[in-house]
Amino acid sequence: MTRSHASPRAGSLRLDFAYDASGLRLHKRTPRGKPARPSAALDRDPPPNAVVVELRSPNGAVQYRQLLADPIPQTAEISDDDGSYHRIADVAPSGGFSAVVPRSAAPSEVVVSAGPEVELAQPGLAPPAGHSGRWRELLRLRLEGGGDGGQ
Repeated sequence: MTRSHASPRAGSLRLDFAYDASGLRLHKRTPRGKPARPSAALDRDPPPNAVVVELRSPNGAVQYRQLLADPIPQTAEISDDDGSYHRIADVAPSGGFSAVVPRSAAPSEVVVSAGPEVELAQPGLAPPAGHSGRWRELLRLRLEGGGDGGQ
């Protein structure tokens, strides 16, 4: 983990995302008094099996990165009669997840992307035909700055 390059004001911003057949959207944003956890490394590419939330400057420079572990589950764990567990394909048509980013006094963008090894079957999130093997942007939204999370 590296230190964030964002120009944070006190605290952080919790972003609650929702997904369904229409795709991914920001459901709610909540200012927090606690700081965001340290940024994932900015000097190398994120792993190809990750969903990534980035805070970017208006010119596109990544200032903060958070790697999310399975925020849009594609499987479920079930138990067998003998007490053992295994995974089965189980794609929820809708759901949600959260990410926390530093508050920024300056305008910025939040970009949510899925790596080339992330397989999403939900209609609004699945990659278009011929798009496999590449990073894909799931959502981009602008934050006006001022630290309150207003858009």
